[in-house]
Order: sequence, then C-alpha cells, then structure tokens
Amino acid sequence: MKEIAEALFIGGSVHLATNSLVESQAPIYCDVRAALGNVAARTLITNSLADQIAAEFPDCGALIGVATGGIAFAAIAAQMLGLPCGYVRAKEKDHGLGRLVEGNLKPGTRCVIIEDCLALGNSAKHAILAARNYGYIVLGVISIIEFRSCSAERTMWDLGINTLSLTSIDELVGVGLENGSITGLMAERICKYAKGQERKQ
Repeated sequence: MKEIAEALFIGGSVHLATNSLVESQAPIYCDVRAALGNVAARTLITNSLADQIAAEFPDCGALIGVATGGIAFAAIAAQMLGLPCGYVRAKEKDHGLGRLVEGNLKPGTRCVIIEDCLALGNSAKHAILAARNYGYIVLGVISIIEFRSCSAERTMWDLGINTLSLTSIDELVGVGLENGSITGLMAERICKYAKGQERKQ
C-alpha cells in the first residue's frame, strides 16, 4: 500500500545513506519503530495491520510480535481485534523463567507472526520455529515492509509459510521519488541492494 510507505516517511522511519555511491554502505535503513512516535503514521499502520489480519486470517487466535520491532504493532493490533498477544525474544532469558516466547498462550493456538521489516527472513524464521516449538500453529507472517529478497522467499517457502506485507521497498522507493527525498541514482542502488540481500546470508 502506497499509504503505508508514505506513513513510514511521515513517521521518520526512512533513513538514506548520505553518499549513495559508497558500495559498502547500505543505501537505506527503515526503522519502522520510529513510526510509533507519530500518531497518524502509527494509526494508519496498525489499522491496516488489523484489517489485513481479519481479512486474510479470520481464524487467527493470537498475534506474536518479533522482538523488538514487531512487538508494539502486534500488541496494538491484537487489542483492536480482541486477541491475545505474545512475542518472541531474540534469545532465551538467562534469568526468571528463561522463556523464549512470552505471552503464556495455550499450545495449539493459531497465531500470526508480526514482523516490522522482512529482509533476509532470519528473524521471522527464528520466530516461526520458536512458536512451533511452544506448540503454536503459525498461520502466516505479516510484515510492515518487505524487501522482496530471494533469501526471504526461499526461507518462508521452506517453512511452508505464507507471507503478506503492508508495503514493499519498491513502493517506498516510488514514494521517495515522488516526494524528492530519493534520486534516480539512489533508487537504482536501493533496489539493487534490496534484491541482492540473499548474497549476505
């Protein structure tokens, strides 16, 4: 959705490299969490997230956020939908109950994983495997933005997981070209970078 890409710009999530010719430097970084601080951007993103979950996963019983970027969006959308919510840590706690997945959901719960940015797919894979290990049924993954990398596509395919996204790197670049924050040269580099992410795995 173009509107989501616009919201990421409005929310201050989009950071561009100052020198787009430096090949070793990532030309773009999308900090989706920054949009939480802008009410309009946050509202648009969470409303769209809740709408997509209701439409595509009507039998969803809970949302699970991927730490840390997906947690707040999952919690807000879950509240809107009247669903339980949990989240997956990057690693198990070394104190307390030592849990990897929080939320105390019942085994067999049908859940949707919420990711802020789906690039390589490594964090989403970690969350899927962790949720399954806790006995949850993962219906799919929804990301706020995806980079459309071959690596992520292969990873999700191997796991038998359907992925959806509110917007894509292509839409983000298109909006950037329209508002003047991204030049033609930068757009070429960003698209090349996004589609070549699998080489870094």
